[in-house]
Amino acid sequence: MSQARLGEILVLGLGSVDQDIAAGMGWMGVAASGTTLPSIRNRFNELKSHVPSALHSRLSSIVAAYTAKYGSEATGVNCLRDKSDGYFTIIYCRFEDEWKYAKYMGVDGADALADMGAYGQ
Repeated sequence: MSQARLGEILVLGLGSVDQDIAAGMGWMGVAASGTTLPSIRNRFNELKSHVPSALHSRLSSIVAAYTAKYGSEATGVNCLRDKSDGYFTIIYCRFEDEWKYAKYMGVDGADALADMGAYGQ
């Protein structure tokens, strides 16, 4: 959601932010890839429909570059979409290394791993 909002701000040049359509579409493309809300994908496709077809390959290159730098593989954030109750779509996102930094119930994850020798192997 934050990537989509940043993309929207840049595409439209909202507030005191200078308009940067290329960067905005890059962020929107990252947000629309993978597991995302249909509304984000729909908004990206709506914005893309206003891009002249001669620029579609350039747009694809921009989105690919942003995805390589800020997508789930690059950031280690993985999301799952669930519609378990049948009415609402819920997206769960986890940072793959979050357990290393978490402090839960007084236990520091990094310290606990170090005590188990996880970093020395």
